[in-house]
Amino acid sequence: MKTFITQPTYLPWLGIFKAIDYCDNFVFYDDVQFEKQSWQQRNRIINISNNGKPFVYLNVPVGEHSLETKIKDIKIKDKNFYKKHLDLVRINYKGAPFLDEVLDVLEQVYCNNYEYLADLNIKLIMVLSDYIGLKTNFVRSKKLNINGNRNERLINICTLFKTDVYLSPVGSKDYLDDTQFLSHGLKIEFLDFVHPVYLQSKIPFFSHLSIIDILVNIGPKDVRLLIDNIELV
Repeated sequence: MKTFITQPTYLPWLGIFKAIDYCDNFVFYDDVQFEKQSWQQRNRIINISNNGKPFVYLNVPVGEHSLETKIKDIKIKDKNFYKKHLDLVRINYKGAPFLDEVLDVLEQVYCNNYEYLADLNIKLIMVLSDYIGLKTNFVRSKKLNINGNRNERLINICTLFKTDVYLSPVGSKDYLDDTQFLSHGLKIEFLDFVHPVYLQSKIPFFSHLSIIDILVNIGPKDVRLLIDNIELV
């Protein structure tokens, strides 16, 4: 039994969808502190202009909040923000073979005018997963009532789902206590792999962009095949 725990991010990169395909349980860690200008509220797509910047950010505006505010409580400031994001996708991926199809998928989510950022992020990830053909058990941590410090909460979530392997974001290597996880019968693996190169609309190739980049360029079926062939290191 494999479990992945991560904060709900906005239109995330390919790795998140590899984790969805790889794990039995995917936990949106939404009851922890929000980080301003993080992947929780923005992501990157290709920039076709010649202004020297290879990518442009799609940034979701959020309302005023205290530093202690949890992700689940962050509100979207302007519910019409997505119109600009869709325009940026149209401009920067003009002519991409799957552009119109992907825009239709996104608009089906955006038209709900979500009040909370986490609700929007989670719905986008779930809908895009379905579009690609990926399935897992999606869960929100706010519904689990898990307590403890950083490591204890992760272990307690894994224990709840009878986890054998905890798949962790690679950035967690600096603070995870391996011995603490092992003492609970948990093996740690990291979401670390050589990012595949695919046909992109701009040269040179840029990796770790929003999933939107790969979807508009090669489509959901080939994205699914590519994810299947990714080997974790």
